[in-house]
Amino acid sequence: MQLKVHLKNAQGVAYKEGEEKDAAERGQLRETTLTAWFAANKRCYDELESAGMIPEDVVDCRGIYYVEMPEHFQFTKGKWTLRKNATRSIGRMHFVSPRDQERFALRVMLLNVTDAKSYEDLQTVGGVFYEKFVDAAKAAGYLTEDIFYEKSLEEAASFHSAPQLRGFFVTLLMFGEIHNAEELWYRFVDDFSEDFLYKHFPKEKAKALAYNDLIDRMNAMGEKLDKWMSLGFERIIPDDVIDFDYCSKEGDRMRSTLVAEQEEVVKAVLDAVKSGGVYHLKTNMRAQNAEEEWKNFLLGVGDGLKGEEGTGVMEVPEDLRCDGDLAKEIFGSLLRNGNRKCGFLKNCVLGYGVGIIAFFIFICGLYVYKAVEWRNYKLNPQKMQNFTRFPKISSDFGIQKLNGTSEGSKKLCQPRIIGYYKGWDNQIIRSSQLGKLSHVIFKYLVISKNGSTIEFKNNLEEAKFLDLKRRIGDFKETKSMISLDFGKNFKMEKSQALITNINSFLDFHNWDGVDIDWRHPTPEDIPNQVKFLRNLKKSINPKKLISMVFGGLEWTYSYQMDLKNLIENLDYLNIFSMDYYNGNLTGPPAPLFSGDGEFRGFNVDRTMKYFVCNTKNSKKMNIGVPFYGKFWKNVKKEPKDGIWNSGNFENNIPWRSINFKKSEKWHKYSMTPFILDSEKNTFLGFENQKSLKKKMEYLKKKNLGGLMIESIGDDDDIDSLLDTVVENFECVEKENSNLVNYKC
Repeated sequence: MQLKVHLKNAQGVAYKEGEEKDAAERGQLRETTLTAWFAANKRCYDELESAGMIPEDVVDCRGIYYVEMPEHFQFTKGKWTLRKNATRSIGRMHFVSPRDQERFALRVMLLNVTDAKSYEDLQTVGGVFYEKFVDAAKAAGYLTEDIFYEKSLEEAASFHSAPQLRGFFVTLLMFGEIHNAEELWYRFVDDFSEDFLYKHFPKEKAKALAYNDLIDRMNAMGEKLDKWMSLGFERIIPDDVIDFDYCSKEGDRMRSTLVAEQEEVVKAVLDAVKSGGVYHLKTNMRAQNAEEEWKNFLLGVGDGLKGEEGTGVMEVPEDLRCDGDLAKEIFGSLLRNGNRKCGFLKNCVLGYGVGIIAFFIFICGLYVYKAVEWRNYKLNPQKMQNFTRFPKISSDFGIQKLNGTSEGSKKLCQPRIIGYYKGWDNQIIRSSQLGKLSHVIFKYLVISKNGSTIEFKNNLEEAKFLDLKRRIGDFKETKSMISLDFGKNFKMEKSQALITNINSFLDFHNWDGVDIDWRHPTPEDIPNQVKFLRNLKKSINPKKLISMVFGGLEWTYSYQMDLKNLIENLDYLNIFSMDYYNGNLTGPPAPLFSGDGEFRGFNVDRTMKYFVCNTKNSKKMNIGVPFYGKFWKNVKKEPKDGIWNSGNFENNIPWRSINFKKSEKWHKYSMTPFILDSEKNTFLGFENQKSLKKKMEYLKKKNLGGLMIESIGDDDDIDSLLDTVVENFECVEKENSNLVNYKC
């Protein structure tokens, strides 16, 4: 709900021409959300003065900030009144530019003061009345502390575009009293340069362009940015010229990830381009209804039979460049933002004269590969009878949901295959993946600093969530959940308001449940976990799901947790049985077993046994598997075992980016693959189809309820790992059996 921020007798009014005076007089009599808040506070004060108590039918808003009013009350006919139903709203005050100094200062006071009965109360600080809100805010310390400006930028970054945010930062510098401009720059540099990153400038150039924009804005206002900070970025002129060097390197990198069959197709297509000229695609392919025509068109491109010679340019058509299901299916991860028009691909145009790889041909090559396989299937069904990696392309170019069963077969149970979908990376979840999951969990929302509301970390993650929300509607059997990071902002005293806002979010978006990520509770949090979950389960719609994430190594403190009572309030537990090795010790990300010796406790079996034995409930347990590998440098080979060595952990590598899988070795104790390069002194531990099959066998043997994937976007373009999970998920004979198959 939008809350008004206006000075005294300066509220907005609507009027017809010639009736301005009457409208102004009516406006002074009409209560706004702000003046009604003053009135509600005054009535509370008057009732306490006269009767010593507040009647039940009177809004008791003591201690409630203006921005929190919609969470507790509703604004009706110029008054704040008690709610008649459980639906709550989240309040947001109108954003005010620092150029409007008085309103800006008023907004600051409203964010920090409760129980104000009038404007005059907000202008009084320490018993002293100030004529201007700016002076009152300074006296209260709100406009002199740099932390305030940081919070203002955090709020603006959550819903402003990068150019707007840069303008806001310049205004803060001009009209505020900022002493740490450089610190704020580095704190928000990714937000400031976001638009240039979407245009696919390299990160350092994007920062330079953002910094240059600040300089230009300052110059336009008659000031110099050097007055606040001087960082020495080079001057770059932002134009439409493609960074050919970057595109060439990026094309080479992406091409190196192709499997042999894909490389064969791409090479044939590029050879056809070189010999037959570069073609401009004119056809609106989204208008085609016949899948055979669409596939034959792509094959024609590859054979050099389409297009016009002599154009010198091949560009992606407008229909394919901008938003749309087809664009996302073809271009996948290269669409860096879920809802912005014509992003990265707009600048990825092939200039044939300078020999740059055609990004359209590269990406479309994967689609051509599908069409080639389709043609082979058509010509030689016997050869292609087992080819199931690519789902059928429907007439509207969507992907049909795969149910994992053959005709006439009957499923013994519904497999629980859960995929986490990260909001912060550049991977877009595909329809083929949504159709194979029983649950998709968007990761993640956070608890706001006030402890009572939930929010997205930034506008990019919100855009990815909304894109997922739009597409998940096509998959009625796939449950959609949000992951909520409890982090450091959880406050038990605000927990009821938090529960209310969780319910409101799920109801508003028609989402199926919430996944609580509380892997690192403080000692103060642990006693409150069961209490919070009980209250959440009582308040939430019975049809909604509640799950919780637990870490694989957390038996070091989880004995303090009341697991038996926690599990009673959860539909299932997502066990993060991975990341056992980091830092200076190499190892597989998710070893099934570890053999004897000092590493025997760091494995999936040890983790799952701990949780099942302590809860006596195996069916609520989801075993976690990573779709990424872990990479170390400066590895020193130890005599103990080929897989456990000393080294320097570098980073996680998605399965889609592991290019040298053929040199892998198999570790018999952990039942995982690894690559140890003695020449480069590097180590990579990861999961592959073989190790996943072992984990699926283990899941069935131990009677576990399901499997959780971290994260679905790390799989390759043909769903190699996800398909392995789906094809090897075997249901137990008695679906409801909760047999514990561990020696506890």
